[in-house]
Order: sequence, then structure tokens, then C-alpha cells
Amino acid sequence: MEKVEVLSFLDDNAISFSDRNIDLFLAKHLGEGKVCFTGSRPMSLPWKFNENCDLFIEFHARLKSFIEKLVDAGFNHFITGMALGFDTYAAESVLEKKRGGKPAYLECAIPFEKQAARWSQEQINRYNSVLKHADKITYVSNEFDMGCYARRNEYMVKNASLVVALQIKPDGGTAATIKLAKKYNKPIILFK
Repeated sequence: MEKVEVLSFLDDNAISFSDRNIDLFLAKHLGEGKVCFTGSRPMSLPWKFNENCDLFIEFHARLKSFIEKLVDAGFNHFITGMALGFDTYAAESVLEKKRGGKPAYLECAIPFEKQAARWSQEQINRYNSVLKHADKITYVSNEFDMGCYARRNEYMVKNASLVVALQIKPDGGTAATIKLAKKYNKPIILFK
């Protein structure tokens, strides 16, 4: 089995990354096309739901800058699982690039049709806004069942040439998606 490339570029303490490492990594995978995002929910992130704090603002700026690097390197199809947190931040950042004239295509891979039904109204509005502007919506299942999230994650990994993950906890959906990426020999970029 070929060794899977994993590149970590955000460290635990300073939320910064090495432009040189990223540039070398992206140059190696130039033009491979599709990226999927997987990541932690807000309750696991250092800023929780506070998107006005400096830590989130700096993180979000770096995420947007990184997505621009991806687009400039020829990655133009982005797949997000549309969960709260990292998935949503990434989707909104892709849409911002698209509005700015970048060739960015957003696909929302949704585990089941009523994924957002139990969320707050503000979260539902944000979710619907992303869906409204997405280029493609893929419903992996019509209804909730115990395997719909895993099938969504597998769909994203199988259809991506690069996996970008923000993993805080050693277990859960993001960890399972990273494990799948390794199984399918997909290069992985980890936010830490």
C-alpha cells in the first residue's frame, strides 16, 4: 500500500501555517481538482460558537487564504458535508471566493434530507443560505438511519482527490473520515 501523505499546517498554539510547506504540497498535487472538507463541530472548537473572538477571526482568515491557494493550484470542486462548524466555515469561504470571481464549485453532500431540522433558526438560515448558493446538492440518504453519516463521509472521500480536515478529538466522524481517506490513499491536510 502506498504511503498516504498527511500534512499538518496549523499548530495547536499559534494557528499559523508554513506557506512553503503548503505551496510544495499543492504543487505536487497541482490540478487534481476536488477537495472535501471534514471537521469538528463548534462545541469542540476553542471558540465554541463565538465567531467574534480574535481566535476565530484569525482562523477564518487563514482558512479563506488557504482555499484561495487551493483554487489557484487548480482545485476548483469543493465538497462539504454541511455539518455545523468547520464544514460550514469552509462552504461559506468557497462561496465567497466564487462571488469574487474565482472558479470555485461548491457541492454540498448531505447525509439525509432533514439534517438541519433540530438546529436553531439561525443555524438553519445559515445552512439554507449555503444550499441556495451551492452548485450541487447531493443527498446521500432520503431519511436518517444509523449509517447515513458514514455513507456521506465515504461519498466525499471517494469523490475527492484531497481531504482537508480540522480534527480536535481523536474519535468521532472527522477521525473516521480521516481513516477512510487513508484507506483510499487520499492526501490529507490537517488543521491542528
